Amino acid sequence: MLEISNLTAGYGQSMILQDCSLSIKTGRVSALVGRNGMGKTTLLKSIMGLITPASGNITLNGADITGAKPHIIAGQRIGYVPQGREIFDDFTVYENLRLAAIAAKVDLKARLADIYHWFPILKQRADQKAGSFSGGQQQILAIARAMIAQPEILLLDEPSEGIQPSIVQDIAKTLKKISDESDMTILLVEQNVDMILDLAEDIYFIENGQIQAETAASKLTTDPALLHQFLGI
Repeated sequence: MLEISNLTAGYGQSMILQDCSLSIKTGRVSALVGRNGMGKTTLLKSIMGLITPASGNITLNGADITGAKPHIIAGQRIGYVPQGREIFDDFTVYENLRLAAIAAKVDLKARLADIYHWFPILKQRADQKAGSFSGGQQQILAIARAMIAQPEILLLDEPSEGIQPSIVQDIAKTLKKISDESDMTILLVEQNVDMILDLAEDIYFIENGQIQAETAASKLTTDPALLHQFLGI
């Protein structure tokens, strides 16, 4: 289980997260939902060690990882797909995956079967430059790159951003398939309601740096009041 307890974190003197607490259930898909500027990305960066919290704790399966360096966090089998994807445009698909394998110190050949099973387009276009891909295809590559290390937990920051709806649906289906087949825990930051409802099981609503409400995704289809309250839709 990933546990965030009384976390305060931000940038310089500006603390975006304010005494934030959240428990992510193992083997489930959770969505962190809220308007821009409420602390969603800050929370993911704090988990990954990209921001050092001012106070509070982050624990993974009972071990304290608060403030650890990003490579240490990644070594705890936490994968991260940042907003903007950050793939290497001038490298091929295969080269992007190979670099991920080198960084994670894993055998790429041993992982490619699963990667190509989940993302067949990457096998078809293994020798294509990543920069020539569409936004949706680049997002698929970014997720596949994070999957190379066989993470137990996958953090996704706005995976639907700038992607056409049909590709968003495909990505949601693939992530759901991965979660089901590998029992992987997924935490995604997202504002696309369709993707949230297609993919997530548990939904947490953040506002002003704190978790203000939580619900099962299945309840939102019949009672969308929380979406109105925290997303204004």
